[in-house]
Amino acid sequence: MKQIPALVETMYWDGHTIVLWPYHLRRLQKGIIHYGLDADEDMIRELIMHRIQQGTNMPQKVRLELSETGAEVTLSAFTRELDRVVQLGIATDLVISSALATGLKTTDRGIYVQAQAQAVQQHCDDVLIPNEKGHWVETAIYNIIWQDPDTDVLFTPAEREGCIAGVMRGYLLEKDYVREAVLYPEILQTAKAVWVCNALRGILPVNRVGIQEYIIQNFPI
Repeated sequence: MKQIPALVETMYWDGHTIVLWPYHLRRLQKGIIHYGLDADEDMIRELIMHRIQQGTNMPQKVRLELSETGAEVTLSAFTRELDRVVQLGIATDLVISSALATGLKTTDRGIYVQAQAQAVQQHCDDVLIPNEKGHWVETAIYNIIWQDPDTDVLFTPAEREGCIAGVMRGYLLEKDYVREAVLYPEILQTAKAVWVCNALRGILPVNRVGIQEYIIQNFPI
């Protein structure tokens, strides 16, 4: 019997609270049901808060790994780089299967590990990965957002395209800051601006994808 992957949540403790905790919990609950894990909200919350109380009131990266054999929480010092600008390369010979994707973040991250290695080879921060249809989906660690040049509406690839249902992405969708759409390759040639986001690092501007350059703009919220 094939062992199921562990669920992973990488969270940002700002010294007072876990930012976007309800959205992390929502994705965890979906994963618990999907894989039939023996865990519940109270247990998870108690474990995380117990670990944080043993740590510090300084900002931390909080990583939860939840598997069939139990849960593990690790802390590491982390400070958000709010002025960081991201450069993206283009993944080669990597394809995300939209049919097999669950939207969950798990330890089954082979394609993302390869993408991170390609980013190092390309001397950029991350690489954009397509699905089997040739549509751009996400990067190794970020969801991607773009701004339509005509309407200024903000979009992010739809979950059915194969992306991980990122926590920051979920917050932005729920608050109607962004909408789901298909990211065809030609769209990035005319996009007004591009950003990447995740729950740990927040929302960061992108100034380059491959050879295409963009004007750096603050995220409009």
